Amino acid sequence: MVDFIMAPTNSTSYYAIDLIYGANVPVNVVPIDCRCSEIQCYSDLKLYCPDWLTEFDDIGKRIACRSLCLTTHRAEDCCTGKYAG
Repeated sequence: MVDFIMAPTNSTSYYAIDLIYGANVPVNVVPIDCRCSEIQCYSDLKLYCPDWLTEFDDIGKRIACRSLCLTTHRAEDCCTGKYAG
Protein backbone atom coordinates (compact mmCIF):
# COMPACT_ATOMS: atom_id res chain seq x y z
CA MET A 1 0.00 0.00 0.00
CA VAL A 2 1.19 3.53 -0.66
CA ASP A 3 0.11 6.13 1.88
CA PHE A 4 -0.20 9.79 0.92
CA ILE A 5 -0.80 12.57 3.44
CA MET A 6 -1.37 15.70 1.42
CA ALA A 7 -0.99 19.02 3.24
CA PRO A 8 -2.34 22.44 2.29
CA THR A 9 -0.18 24.80 0.23
CA ASN A 10 3.13 25.73 1.88
CA SER A 11 2.92 22.79 4.30
CA THR A 12 4.67 19.44 4.24
CA SER A 13 3.08 16.43 2.54
CA TYR A 14 4.23 12.87 3.20
CA TYR A 15 4.20 9.57 1.36
CA ALA A 16 5.40 6.09 2.25
CA ILE A 17 5.26 2.48 1.15
CA ASP A 18 3.46 0.54 3.86
CA LEU A 19 3.52 -3.25 4.13
CA ILE A 20 1.35 -3.51 7.25
CA TYR A 21 -1.49 -5.17 5.29
CA GLY A 22 0.79 -7.42 3.25
CA ALA A 23 2.12 -7.22 -0.30
CA ASN A 24 1.14 -8.46 -3.72
CA VAL A 25 2.59 -6.02 -6.30
CA PRO A 26 5.78 -3.97 -6.68
CA VAL A 27 5.36 -0.21 -6.25
CA ASN A 28 7.31 2.91 -7.13
CA VAL A 29 6.55 6.56 -6.24
CA VAL A 30 8.29 9.18 -8.38
CA PRO A 31 7.66 12.79 -7.30
CA ILE A 32 7.64 15.43 -10.04
CA ASP A 33 8.72 19.05 -9.60
CA CYS A 34 9.70 18.82 -5.94
CA ARG A 35 12.64 18.01 -3.68
CA CYS A 36 11.17 14.69 -2.49
CA SER A 37 12.97 11.40 -2.98
CA GLU A 38 11.80 8.50 -5.08
CA ILE A 39 10.74 5.46 -3.05
CA GLN A 40 10.35 1.98 -4.41
CA CYS A 41 9.72 -1.63 -3.61
CA TYR A 42 10.57 -3.49 -6.81
CA SER A 43 11.21 -6.92 -5.33
CA ASP A 44 8.51 -9.52 -5.62
CA LEU A 45 8.03 -10.00 -1.88
CA LYS A 46 5.84 -13.03 -2.51
CA LEU A 47 9.03 -14.96 -3.31
CA TYR A 48 10.36 -14.36 0.22
CA CYS A 49 7.09 -14.84 2.07
CA PRO A 50 6.92 -17.86 4.40
CA ASP A 51 4.24 -20.38 3.39
CA TRP A 52 2.19 -19.73 6.52
CA LEU A 53 1.75 -16.06 5.46
CA THR A 54 1.39 -16.75 1.73
CA GLU A 55 -1.97 -16.48 0.00
CA PHE A 56 -2.29 -19.09 -2.75
CA ASP A 57 -4.80 -19.22 -5.60
CA ASP A 58 -6.82 -22.33 -6.50
CA ILE A 59 -3.94 -23.86 -8.48
CA GLY A 60 -1.27 -23.22 -5.83
CA LYS A 61 0.30 -20.07 -7.29
CA ARG A 62 1.54 -17.46 -4.80
CA ILE A 63 -0.67 -14.39 -5.19
CA ALA A 64 0.03 -12.34 -2.03
CA CYS A 65 1.86 -12.22 1.27
CA ARG A 66 -0.37 -11.54 4.27
CA SER A 67 1.02 -9.34 6.99
CA LEU A 68 1.88 -10.77 10.38
CA CYS A 69 -0.56 -8.30 11.96
CA LEU A 70 -3.54 -9.40 9.87
CA THR A 71 -2.65 -13.05 10.39
CA THR A 72 -2.15 -13.09 14.18
CA HIS A 73 -4.07 -9.95 15.27
CA ARG A 74 -1.63 -9.62 18.20
CA ALA A 75 -0.76 -6.13 19.49
CA GLU A 76 2.99 -6.81 19.23
CA ASP A 77 2.61 -7.79 15.55
CA CYS A 78 0.37 -4.80 14.76
CA CYS A 79 2.39 -2.14 16.64
CA THR A 80 -0.63 -1.19 18.73
CA GLY A 81 -1.27 -0.72 22.44
CA LYS A 82 1.94 -0.79 24.46
CA TYR A 83 3.82 -1.72 21.25
CA ALA A 84 2.76 1.44 19.39
CA GLY A 85 6.05 3.24 20.06
